[in-house]
Amino acid sequence: ILTVIFVGYISSSFIVGRLVDLFDTILERTPGIKIIYSTVKDFFEAFAGNKRKFDKAVLVSIQDREVWQIGFITQEELQQFGLQEYVAVYVPKSYAFAGQLYFLKKDRVKLLTDISSADAMKFAISGGVTQIEE
Repeated sequence: ILTVIFVGYISSSFIVGRLVDLFDTILERTPGIKIIYSTVKDFFEAFAGNKRKFDKAVLVSIQDREVWQIGFITQEELQQFGLQEYVAVYVPKSYAFAGQLYFLKKDRVKLLTDISSADAMKFAISGGVTQIEE
């Protein structure tokens, strides 16, 4: 009986996986929707998918050298924009998954090594009210 349950589970997850892939393909080929869908998909994959990008938490100084914000390096090379000594940093907004992308000189970015990216994201999104566990 366990074999029947296992085979049923595997086949149902295979079928569901194929349907999700089909739906994904249709959305990625639909004009107008393609741009929005692929952008949103890439954003969410950056958090938890295979393309995880928010794994380098940093402090960034954007407007004033004495004021720092939590951000995440998303691209370390920006030659395609003609910027040799810059990195792309995503800075999330509090209580939202919205944020702002900045191209900053590397000397205005400090890598956070004593805090996980997940804890840094929770701290930033919570507006600084979440406690960081050591």
